[in-house]
Amino acid sequence: MANKDELFSLIQSLTKSEKRHFKLFASLYGGDKNHLRLFEAIDKQVRTGKYDERLIYEEFSNEAFCKQLHVTKNYLVKLILKSLRNFHQKISIGAQLKDQLREIEILYNKGLYKHCAKLIKKAEALAEKFDKSTALLELLHWKRNLIIAEHGSYAGGTLLEPILQKESEQLRLLCALHESWEDSIEIIKTNMNNPFGRNGVQQVLSRPDKNEISEPPNQMGSYQVIRMKYFIKYLNSLFLNNINSTYSIAKSYVTFLEKNPHQIQEEPLTYVAAINNLVPVCLRLRHYDEVITLIQRAKAVPVQYKLSHFNTLQYRLLVRTYNHELELYRDLGDIPKGINLIQEVSSFINTYDTLVTSDYRIVFYYQFAYFLFADGKYSEALIYVNQIMSNRDSMRKDLLTYTRILNLMLHYEMKNYDLIEYLYYSTKRFINKQNQLYEFEKLILEFFKQISETNNANARERFILLKEKIKTLEARSESSLDYINIIAWIQSKLNRTTFAQVLKQNQKKVE
Repeated sequence: MANKDELFSLIQSLTKSEKRHFKLFASLYGGDKNHLRLFEAIDKQVRTGKYDERLIYEEFSNEAFCKQLHVTKNYLVKLILKSLRNFHQKISIGAQLKDQLREIEILYNKGLYKHCAKLIKKAEALAEKFDKSTALLELLHWKRNLIIAEHGSYAGGTLLEPILQKESEQLRLLCALHESWEDSIEIIKTNMNNPFGRNGVQQVLSRPDKNEISEPPNQMGSYQVIRMKYFIKYLNSLFLNNINSTYSIAKSYVTFLEKNPHQIQEEPLTYVAAINNLVPVCLRLRHYDEVITLIQRAKAVPVQYKLSHFNTLQYRLLVRTYNHELELYRDLGDIPKGINLIQEVSSFINTYDTLVTSDYRIVFYYQFAYFLFADGKYSEALIYVNQIMSNRDSMRKDLLTYTRILNLMLHYEMKNYDLIEYLYYSTKRFINKQNQLYEFEKLILEFFKQISETNNANARERFILLKEKIKTLEARSESSLDYINIIAWIQSKLNRTTFAQVLKQNQKKVE
């Protein structure tokens, strides 16, 4: 049985062209048109953005199919998916190869071997060009079947040898790709609770020699394997916090992908992800002109690579470019530009509400809160902070921690000193549970504890002492300062100026 909102979500995801195609496609089917009537009724609710099944029952209360509405809903789901398969026949090379494999099986079963062999040859060339190992294995299976059908197992023995050799090669490449995925997961799992070695221990891949990159593809690799090796080297360098090495690898990875434009057309999200991985590295190195160029390149992907079926997965990845723009303005201390971008990003989130994941939503809300805090709009910033803190299931434990620190800073600015004591204990409990209580966090929490105990007495001396202590942490607090520039905030208190002004002044000094 279809889930209550499954059909609604499916119809909601359809473009105007897909809806038009579905109506034409569904009208060709005989019998009653109850599924089309149901489609129209749910599509009306899509425009309101909310599904109410009670209204569906009211609209079709006198119809027999309403007594078993789930049957019609299930049928409608299957029909929409069938229509989408028809509409997106050429959505990717993988989809085209699947269609060709079905045609090959039909021709083989009809005994049309010559026609079948011709189609296998065409499909094989396509699979080899785009490095589709699983499709190649299926095609080799049908080539073997053809030889046996035409020559018999014994007579065709010598003809089978090259096929078996090719199968072995594809299986070896698939195993290499599988091992590369295992290695990447090993690195991420090992370092998930140890961002940039903040606990003093840096852990990387135990077998780095396995991932030496050989380019262009030769007997030791394929496009997919080489792509994964670049990604693994990037992860290794990233978690070692070797920023210059990470920059070099990330840039080489993007260059490698750009040498294969046909692969970018097939898997655009891989290319956009590679660009988006390079951007934060450039931000840390203050390569701001390069950041702007990279953001523009990411946004230009659909047009540059002629992606007629730019689907939701690609949209989800492009969400990162907005985050990078906000990070750029944050690093530049350009608070007005960040504030101006909030409305545009909010509109984007609302438009593609079902596409923006919970974690990305938290990232955006944190950025919004940070800019509003810097602009002195504390009440507005608090709205986003509270929305983040209400989400306890996010994988972004670091942002959940920084948000709670920002929350303390907000209430300090709002002079809620009595509330800070409660927030201190709740924040400490939360951070302890996340195993994120590093030296930086301990110093900040101790500072706010003292503020609450003394009702902000001797604040200037406490700010000076906090600044000195944070500076002694050096590199280990660097990743935290990227997200929450506590040093600039302290300076604003000492200089009796605004946080935004200190951020802008600091950037001018760097320039």
